Amino acid sequence: MAETLGLDARIKLATTVVARMRSWNLTVNGEMIDVTEFGDEWINNVGGIRSWSASIEGMVDLAEAQQDTLRAAALAGTKLTTLRFYIDGTEYYLGDCYISSYTITAENKSVVSFTMTITGAGTLAAY
Repeated sequence: MAETLGLDARIKLATTVVARMRSWNLTVNGEMIDVTEFGDEWINNVGGIRSWSASIEGMVDLAEAQQDTLRAAALAGTKLTTLRFYIDGTEYYLGDCYISSYTITAENKSVVSFTMTITGAGTLAAY
């Protein structure tokens, strides 16, 4: 089995790459519902509601159109419907979401960077 290299990952809005990205992570969460009953010797759980969240990190580029779209969505609380998390050149995850936090970091001897926390607003699909 071949390794999938991080350098092949991308973040896109629809089919356009968001420039200057450095990293992303995606987390799928599932609530567990306890259905243990009297006489059970082990806890018995069933899967409940699912949710997802993500974070993206990159270098600020004020002239980059896709970053501007993300900034505007963060400031306005706009739902994003085309944010894609590519694992490689073809495989990606997509789901409606909001930018729930936007942090800009400026530090001496470094580039100005940002981190956005993403909160899913429905199903996350793999393509």
